[in-house]
Amino acid sequence: MRIITGDDNGLIKVSSVEDKKVIAKMGTQTREEAVECMCWAATGTAEGCEEGADESLEEQCNRIFSGRADGVVQLWDLQKQLQVSRMEPMSSAHELPRSIFFLNRKPGDAARLVTCCENGAVNIRTLDDALENSTAEADITVKGPVSRMRGAPSGLRLAYGGKENELQLFDIAAEKVEWTAKNVPHNFLDLRLPVWITDVQFLRNSDDRKIAVCTAYGQVRLYDVRAQRRPVMSVVVTETSEQIRLDDGTKLTCMALSHNETWAAVGDAQGELRKVDLKTGKVFGKFKHISGSIRGTAFHPSPSHNYVAAAGLDRHVRVYDAKKMSCISTIYAKQKLNCLLFDPQPPVTSTADKDEDEDWLGIQEAKAIKKKKLEEGEETGADVGAEAEAEPTPGKPLSRKGYNSVKKRKVVSSKKGSPATKKKGAAKKKK
Repeated sequence: MRIITGDDNGLIKVSSVEDKKVIAKMGTQTREEAVECMCWAATGTAEGCEEGADESLEEQCNRIFSGRADGVVQLWDLQKQLQVSRMEPMSSAHELPRSIFFLNRKPGDAARLVTCCENGAVNIRTLDDALENSTAEADITVKGPVSRMRGAPSGLRLAYGGKENELQLFDIAAEKVEWTAKNVPHNFLDLRLPVWITDVQFLRNSDDRKIAVCTAYGQVRLYDVRAQRRPVMSVVVTETSEQIRLDDGTKLTCMALSHNETWAAVGDAQGELRKVDLKTGKVFGKFKHISGSIRGTAFHPSPSHNYVAAAGLDRHVRVYDAKKMSCISTIYAKQKLNCLLFDPQPPVTSTADKDEDEDWLGIQEAKAIKKKKLEEGEETGADVGAEAEAEPTPGKPLSRKGYNSVKKRKVVSSKKGSPATKKKGAAKKKK
């Protein structure tokens, strides 16, 4: 399995989960070209349509698109480790991209790549069949600031939100907002609760009507567009109370839905990755050993492999068994990480694991030999030999010296612990 990460120094790294190390590196190391977001260069199929691509998912995921802090969009080939194409931003308004993704399409339609910036500038590029050049571009402006934007499974709508910017559903064809969420009721002090949406996820089998979000104030919410404007479920998953949380360092930063969409992995800025049930809102537990702010989390694309990965400012990529909630791999990436992608390749047997097993067996064998030598040295020592002479051996008569030493020890022990000696000692003390 492979993990692709983008960091704040402009590098894209490919890491091996089995070997627990970085195996490839691409890009130029400079903060002005920091990688803010990434996506696979493989278009999806819209809901209600049959699969039109003959290639498998593993064959499609050999190239990725990356959005840089200066607004440039790059296409990378992971096998050749080269930049395939480069798309410049149309203006300075298209800097600091927060999301980049492909819209799902019907067979025969052209591929459309969407980039959304923090100020609300959205650029939709229509690409050629090779996904290397842009044939047409369209600019859309939505209400900002935008922390995250996602495309609907149907490929017809966009969902986004941000700081004091409620969740909204945007119709691409009509170029207007068709649904806007409503804030939750005031708290028990009759104070308005602030809004800060940090990540958005569509439930795939919901016909674009169910959306899950996480907020900077520790809430996980589930919206049903056809039911009501307010969330149908809103729970606080952090340890703090439901008071207004002014500390930005404790906010939830990202989330990823499981394959059956019954629970989500939610990461925050304190390094805690929680497993949250989307039906009851309860927290099942936490994925441990993370020490920095989590900036990206993702599940393995294949439902047969139940793994979840997380990366952030502690410069490590960690892969967990989603069922057992145990860490199976930790990779040091040297730079602070902003985003990640989970490669759909299945797990393979690693040579590093075999070497570790052999080293472990060698250590155990060395410990056994050392223990045996120590036992042999004790048996040949002078003290052990003297005690061996004093102790009786079954089937062998005692010598006069050995008999006297055994008898003497028995007499001394009986005198110290007998009741008669205790009474005599007490009488002497009274006198």
